[in-house]
Amino acid sequence: MAQNFLADPPLVSFDLETSSKANLTAVGAYRYIEDVSTRALMFAWHLAGSPQQPSLWCEGDPIPEEFCYYIRQGYHFSGWNVQSFDRRGYKFLLVDRFGFPPIPDDNWVDSMHRAAAANLPRSLDGAARAVGVKFDEDKKDKARIKRITNANLTEIPATVSDILSGRAPEAAARRTAPGITLLDDMQWLAARCVQDVSMEEGVLYGLPEWPQVEPWRFMPQIDRRINDRGILIDAQLVDGLARAATAEARTLDETMNRLTKGKVTHATKIEALKHFLVENGVELPSNLKKDEDGDEENPETEEEASRKSPWKLRKNDIADILAREDLPEVCRLAVGVRAEASKASARKFITMQAYASADARLRGTMNIGGAQQTMRWASPGVNLYNTVRDVFANPDEIAEANNLNAKTDHDAIKRIQNKALATAIATGRLGAPDLIRELYEAPRRDAQGRMQMAGVMTWISRMTRRTLSAPQGRVLLNGDFAQVEARVTVWLAQQHDMLQAFANREDVYKIAAAGIYCVPVEKLTKQMRQVGKVAILACGFGGGINALITMGYNYGLLMSAEEASPIVKAYREANTAVRAYWYATDDAAANAVRYPGREFPVAPLGLVSYFMDPSGADCLCCRLPSGRWLRYWAPRLTQEYWDDGKPKDRLSLSGLAIKGRAVFRRSLYHTILVENQVQGIATADMLGHALDNMDRNNIPVTLHVYDSNAAEVDEDRVDIMLPIFEQCMLDQPSWTQGLPVGIDVEVSPRFG
Repeated sequence: MAQNFLADPPLVSFDLETSSKANLTAVGAYRYIEDVSTRALMFAWHLAGSPQQPSLWCEGDPIPEEFCYYIRQGYHFSGWNVQSFDRRGYKFLLVDRFGFPPIPDDNWVDSMHRAAAANLPRSLDGAARAVGVKFDEDKKDKARIKRITNANLTEIPATVSDILSGRAPEAAARRTAPGITLLDDMQWLAARCVQDVSMEEGVLYGLPEWPQVEPWRFMPQIDRRINDRGILIDAQLVDGLARAATAEARTLDETMNRLTKGKVTHATKIEALKHFLVENGVELPSNLKKDEDGDEENPETEEEASRKSPWKLRKNDIADILAREDLPEVCRLAVGVRAEASKASARKFITMQAYASADARLRGTMNIGGAQQTMRWASPGVNLYNTVRDVFANPDEIAEANNLNAKTDHDAIKRIQNKALATAIATGRLGAPDLIRELYEAPRRDAQGRMQMAGVMTWISRMTRRTLSAPQGRVLLNGDFAQVEARVTVWLAQQHDMLQAFANREDVYKIAAAGIYCVPVEKLTKQMRQVGKVAILACGFGGGINALITMGYNYGLLMSAEEASPIVKAYREANTAVRAYWYATDDAAANAVRYPGREFPVAPLGLVSYFMDPSGADCLCCRLPSGRWLRYWAPRLTQEYWDDGKPKDRLSLSGLAIKGRAVFRRSLYHTILVENQVQGIATADMLGHALDNMDRNNIPVTLHVYDSNAAEVDEDRVDIMLPIFEQCMLDQPSWTQGLPVGIDVEVSPRFG
């Protein structure tokens, strides 16, 4: 299924090189292009499939007629990451400044998106290696390209054309590095630019076609419109939270240093904290032994970079430690400081300030296929996907504190919520941790009665989404698919009791808790319901003890491994259809590798199936109900053994994973495969359909995060737009038949 370049319209490969005083990594592509210091040095282009060599335009050259001809004829222009960088660079730096003819936005094709859809690297170099396109490594010298294009380091006092042609000999002879002149750099950059065009074209030849199923056919254009629109930030609140987080981080460092008597000087020093805990008798899990989930998920950043110690200290380990009864108090406090420090960071707010355009809007924050295994979106730079909902003033807590009924007293609860939010925003803008602590830091009990302290960093993390807003006179329509991953899981597995509960709008968390505790629903406590909720969220894909502990920790529920084990067991015994679906997935994927040429549906519905790529590529494919494929490269079946030496019943499936330039083999248990299925359906295909519906109905979406999205509308048009917005989310394709789709929608000046 390689790209067909003979189809109409033809493709022209394109690559732009720039120079700027702005730091692209620090400010993002949108702000970088808009910066007054940014200039277009050169661009290369080539008519795909043509035997001619790529052409090059340099700053100072006349506008090339051949290039203009392609634009007038309606040709499409492809490139790597063109939607966020080259497309906008062409408009701002070439059209606006030099009078080049405009290229319609819909005529840009981003080959990086196509690589992501094939589960291949999102870097041009990595994708080229993956599909076998050869290139000169010398022209990919990252240090040199950074030096040349950084105007703070390399001044270019003449046009590139004059430098290359010899019309500016003094400029050309300037030394830019030992033994290197500016002329050398410009010649090297020109060769690199030409090579990148050839590489990108070669990669496109080797990539599978973009998904030709709804809603993906036009999703790049929809994604581009959302990114161009952007979301407004409350600059005052962002600044206040940044200052508060910076000050609180210092306080936490001082506390950690004092508690450990100087052995751990900062709350971020993970390795030092591990040694301190072990020295004080705290048992940590070994780095050398996999846990029951394969230890494939949730790697610890510092530990990933350097394996200095033989112990792990991941989020689930922290939660397990905090839940232990026999933990030395100094260790409990030190781990609590580490946990609080990880909740928020000033870095995110500083990045938001740097990325925001002059109109205080964040643009380019939605990255289609950023989670390329499933094609779910991600959020580069600012990482808005790494934010939590504001649950500080949740309805249940408000109702309980004010003797209200959470199901009937909606208006009264909403008034209290709005007042609490207004107070929180005013406090956050002040940037004073002590004020935040005075108003919001209070002892709370988790679902099992243990005392917890929700600190300043926890509160700041909860306020992050509230920095995203609508301008005066407009509001955000906030919508999300209710419990969508849980619904999709039980739908695929045909877990009928849970399916019926979702369809009847029953409290599924109580039903899950009733199965776990083997008691009638009416006798469940609030704490039991919370356990049911966490179990549904953590165990649906086959997650084990560590997954449950981590999810519980995220929801304020501390549990040790001993407490988590029977909950996992009870969930699996109460959800036999879901459990059967996990192993049916394992069998279908393994059989597809074992018997190439055959397709193996996953029972009971068969809406998902596995097969080897019919083109002959060494790739396991998963066909989702939408018809879209997920890909797993170089799948292999191997025999693995238990700790006692006995062979496991099932052969283990693994595939290649790529992280940066590293290529490694990862296990493909059902915990990975089912999660990929569900997220591919729920937070990619279904969300994509909603975004497509909204785009067709001219509803201006400004942001989406996982299964949530927000559209900015005039206040006086809410009554008209809200029903359309809701219907756009509910109108899902025919393949979702039998899936009980539910949505939650609110109107607010803030994203939440």
